[in-house]
Amino acid sequence: MHKGESMTQTVVFASGSDGTISQISEQTDKVRVETGNSFGKLRMLAGNKPRCLFAGSNQRAFPGSIRLFHFPSFASMQEIQVHGDYIARMELNFE
Repeated sequence: MHKGESMTQTVVFASGSDGTISQISEQTDKVRVETGNSFGKLRMLAGNKPRCLFAGSNQRAFPGSIRLFHFPSFASMQEIQVHGDYIARMELNFE
């Protein structure tokens, strides 16, 4: 790496049917977080320093549930019930 160059890091989040969310990166080891729920939609709040990962439940036992995980620690989580069915689509914006 030369002076003035910057590195970009690609980070991917994946939800497993085993109730985990995995953070996969080229430069760090894989991080797995036990959530007890599988999620169909994952979205990261955009910006220079991401702060929250939004996860939409795809289980009928938790209809309309969106969990907000504080990133990068995943130390705290909030859950919001937004409607009565599973989350089929999710987009974020700043409006």
